[in-house]
Amino acid sequence: MTLNELKQNTQISGFFYLDGNDSYLINDAVKYFKTLASDPSMNMTLISASSSYSDLELALLSFSFNNEPNVIIVKELPSDFKASEKKKLIELITNYNGNNICLFACSEKLTSDLTAHMKSIDCKKPDPRNAKAYYVTFIKNKCNNNIEYFAAVKLAEMTQYDLLKIENECKKLMAFKTFDSNKLITLQNVQNITSIDYDEEYYTIANRLNAKDYETAISELTKLKKTVKNPSAVLVSLGSQFQTIFFVRITKHTEKETMKLLNIKSEYRLKRIKEDTKFSPIELKNILAILRKYESLFKNGIISEANALDCALAEIIAIKK
Repeated sequence: MTLNELKQNTQISGFFYLDGNDSYLINDAVKYFKTLASDPSMNMTLISASSSYSDLELALLSFSFNNEPNVIIVKELPSDFKASEKKKLIELITNYNGNNICLFACSEKLTSDLTAHMKSIDCKKPDPRNAKAYYVTFIKNKCNNNIEYFAAVKLAEMTQYDLLKIENECKKLMAFKTFDSNKLITLQNVQNITSIDYDEEYYTIANRLNAKDYETAISELTKLKKTVKNPSAVLVSLGSQFQTIFFVRITKHTEKETMKLLNIKSEYRLKRIKEDTKFSPIELKNILAILRKYESLFKNGIISEANALDCALAEIIAIKK
């Protein structure tokens, strides 16, 4: 269920876990569960890695002094969590019939036998391809409806549909609006004020090359060179982006392992790389060799940094013809 669906319930009890890794949705869920404690000093317990299993068990089985449910938020499982204790916890969850509320906010550490008898809270990033209206509504709410539709769409794109980044950019835009005579935040406001997600820009260029949309790739690269002072920085960053695409293309790691190894923050981003990339492993290897070659030529003073980037792009385009 989503957090909004959970909020419709008048009585909440039992065990919950967060399914997904979107930072904003996770923080939002934790904040909401904290509000369920009528008196945080009496009715709320936070469990961390430094806690013991006994601390967790005691909190789950305790009755509050004011007859209100206790709220237990497990931020991390105890660092010395033993197999025997895990078995006890599974039995406790399976047979629990009290009115306490327990949220496990450490989903990456939970196994299926632990979550089998818990209720899940959806914290996965909505897929922009199917949920554009969701992002526009989210942005309008954060901007008190003081933003144009296409400005909201552009803001979502520029922040890579990251809800936490969107929230921060909305705060900046609303602060700007207090000094602007316009009633609504415009597309131009968003383009001028919103921080560019360069990682997304590099991915867009790589993806356009992949689709043989050379005109867009060159156009995006030209715009990027105006905001990045050193063309060599673009060359290096583009190489890093192709390295990521190459690893995703050939890896046999699980999705969670891949995201951790490459520091990819969202499942949506990994899914995009997998679905959008049409380069063969050999083509990707050749592209990486091209980028490294021109990076080396520039560093050794054989070619200027501007020419290095332009020549690298020309050779990459030649690979896909």
